[in-house]
Amino acid sequence: MKRFFVFLLVFGALFLTEVRSEEVRVEGEAVSEPEAAHPTGSVTVIDTESAMSRVSDVGEALEQSAGVTIKRYGGLGSFSMVMIRGSSPNQVSVFLDGVPLSGAATGVVNLADLPLDALERIEVYRGVAPLGFGGAPIGGVVNLVTLRAKRGWRYGGAASYGSFDTYKSDLFASAAFEKWNALVFYSHLQSEGDFEYLDDNATDYNLEDDRKTKRKNNDFMSETFLVKGGYKIAYRWEIFAADDFFHKDAGLPGLGAFTVEAAGISTLRNSSYLGAHYRGSMTEMRTLAYYTYIEEEYSDPLGEVGLGTQKNRYFTNTWGMNALGRIFFGKAAVLALFAEGKSENYAERDLLNDADEPTSERVTLTGATQAEFYLYNARLILVPTIRVEHYESDFPGRSSATYGLESGASNASDTLASPHFGLRITPSKTFFISANVGKYYRVPSFIELFGDRGSIVGNPELDVESGIHADAGVGLSFKKRDRLDRLQITSTFFYLHMEDIIVMVQNSQRTARAENISRAEIYGNELCIEAVWGGFIKSRAAYTLQDARDRSGISYMDGNSLPGRPRNELHTKTALFRKKLGEVFYTFDYIDGNFLDRSGLMEVPARQLHGAGITYTPIKGLSLTFEVKNIGDEQVSDVLGYPLPGRSFFGTVKYVSSSRGEN
Repeated sequence: MKRFFVFLLVFGALFLTEVRSEEVRVEGEAVSEPEAAHPTGSVTVIDTESAMSRVSDVGEALEQSAGVTIKRYGGLGSFSMVMIRGSSPNQVSVFLDGVPLSGAATGVVNLADLPLDALERIEVYRGVAPLGFGGAPIGGVVNLVTLRAKRGWRYGGAASYGSFDTYKSDLFASAAFEKWNALVFYSHLQSEGDFEYLDDNATDYNLEDDRKTKRKNNDFMSETFLVKGGYKIAYRWEIFAADDFFHKDAGLPGLGAFTVEAAGISTLRNSSYLGAHYRGSMTEMRTLAYYTYIEEEYSDPLGEVGLGTQKNRYFTNTWGMNALGRIFFGKAAVLALFAEGKSENYAERDLLNDADEPTSERVTLTGATQAEFYLYNARLILVPTIRVEHYESDFPGRSSATYGLESGASNASDTLASPHFGLRITPSKTFFISANVGKYYRVPSFIELFGDRGSIVGNPELDVESGIHADAGVGLSFKKRDRLDRLQITSTFFYLHMEDIIVMVQNSQRTARAENISRAEIYGNELCIEAVWGGFIKSRAAYTLQDARDRSGISYMDGNSLPGRPRNELHTKTALFRKKLGEVFYTFDYIDGNFLDRSGLMEVPARQLHGAGITYTPIKGLSLTFEVKNIGDEQVSDVLGYPLPGRSFFGTVKYVSSSRGEN
């Protein structure tokens, strides 16, 4: 590890030499930072600066992107996960300002614990991951970018109230001048979550005992505190730092037909980073050092959820450092180099028996290089990439475990190479063609490799999941044609073949063991349309068609639809707006029915949800928003037994000051 960090320092020193040359610039419109980092891939940038004006979450914002499916285990504040192009949730990497949140413990990130109101935008990279995000996940990458201080002094806040005794409050202050910038943000969100739902009493085919009831033990309270800043120093360097603190207490309501009275979970997460950015005429470099601490406490005092009474605390520590450098060769080419070292550990403590479980550890070293060739005045872009990732996972073993299970010391390690090639052809300013193909991996989680204290037996012999991910797309873009102010249309075909998929196999009445037994094949199409008419109508639509099939070779499963992957998914929003007055908007969401099990026996029905709202701006900086969700009061769920809320109402008052003290 020491040699690796020495390499990072030497790697950084290479970019301190100033050589005069021209940077690569593409003719036509300026491209955004995410598009520049990912010149041939499928990228969606979701603007979330208006999040303070609504009561929403990261999952609801992500649904604006084609190819994205969100799985929720309840309403606001409940556990939710993201899937991209039919991949599983642990095949998608989630970052906060480039700091990894997807950990080695389970590999799954709870979207409900992410700070939507503190974000400026969400970047969704489908399939290919930009070089600066390290590894090569099979599904793609979601990067949450926190708010930036804008020019001058600003301050503001918002307050919301709505159905199910939902309260939200936000406060922020920021300053940005020539040399320095700083921002402080605080958010509080809580809800009783006691919405009505249809309880079938766990008898699917007997309608006589169905009844309306209220969700119990579904309350939560969360707080987010963000501090960040930056300073420009001599010789084209800028240093920046941030700390994001999150705390949440939540009840665990359990299945809708079986009320849980007392179980709950408390989560504390603190993520800090320190970085530097250098911009030269021929070179550019960005370095980042980060540390994330997560502590969760799970309590089931009545033994309502798990196997007996439990009170456990879980600790996760992640720290690392990376560097991304770019060398510009005139207007024709860019060479990018990336290196990262990361260490993770995960430990458990049984609070009832005052017992500590051994610590699982993983060290990951990643190196990557990418070339970007801009030919024919950037009308043809070629991007070959190679990543090499080495990981080592260690577990010292446990002498005893719940229910008599024992586990000896074990370890797992591997070196993975992920090649990728992308191209983009732009014959005119209004039309482009792109294509990508690459090989990607998912390393098994600690629970899959080493098991837990109860029902999961570890399997350190697991192979990594692997996948071939390919896509090809076309895009059209028009501006200022008659009454059409702007029109953007993209259509992308994607294909994903996965091998050695890890599934839990029951190997006794009480235990399961992770095994590599499955293959899958997914293909589909994403269609995105955005338009502005006459300066007062905005419309967007994100449609995904996908066919996800089990190719395990098991007779009663082969050819079945993969669980949790709807064939059709559509999300739209239309708004009538006036810049000085506000907007009136309408949303429509359709999600096909889909199966929850590999055998295709348990099905979630299709759903159509309508929403509407109005934002009024009586004076500059002040806005009033009223919104209705699920207007038709549809009784729906993403997962059987975990109902989603029916009709709900929310109102928000928001104020943001004008810029003061600019120089």
